[in-house]
Amino acid sequence: MTTPSELDPKPATEATRLANAQVLRDLPFDDTFDFELISRGLVAPLIDGGLVKGDKGQFIFSYDAYGFADGDAPDTVNPSLWRQATLMGRAVDCSSWLIVCTR
Repeated sequence: MTTPSELDPKPATEATRLANAQVLRDLPFDDTFDFELISRGLVAPLIDGGLVKGDKGQFIFSYDAYGFADGDAPDTVNPSLWRQATLMGRAVDCSSWLIVCTR
């Protein structure tokens, strides 16, 4: 018999579902301008999936790590954070990401 692990995903609580539903009502999720900006001017995909390394070759950041965020947010995740992760997964370079975040 398998016992649940502390690391196993758990369903969203009612409070989390209600809070996330409120975020969906309060924010303009039908505004897709950020998604247009992130794809505008794409010249080529990033090398190595957007892996950013330091001057000594150490891992710093990877846009590819955000590839999981696609479609609607699960009920355990704040929809606004999911949207931002989706945009990061589609980012073509750091300047595009900054345009989205500072708009």
